[in-house]
Amino acid sequence: MKQPLFVEFLEDMATNYDLNGGTGTVPTGSNHIVGEELIVAPQGDISGSVYEFLGWNTKQDRSDMHYSAESTFKMGIGPVVLYVE
Repeated sequence: MKQPLFVEFLEDMATNYDLNGGTGTVPTGSNHIVGEELIVAPQGDISGSVYEFLGWNTKQDRSDMHYSAESTFKMGIGPVVLYVE
C-alpha cells in the first residue's frame, strides 16, 4: 500500500513595510516561514500621510486586512508588504 506524500513548505517569505506617503523611519523587513506567527512593527516615529497613524494594511489603498501596531498574524504563502494607514 502506498503512503500519502506530505510536503512541508519551509521557504522563508519576506515581510516588508512601506510608509505609503507617510513620514518617519521604515521598519526593517524580515523573513518568516509559512504559518509562523509574527508581530507587526510598532508605530515608532511614523506619521500617516493625511491623518494620524492608524496601523498597517496589506493593500496600499487600505482596502484589505488591517493590523494594529504590535498585533500578530500568521505568515501566509507569499511575500507581504504592510502599508501605513
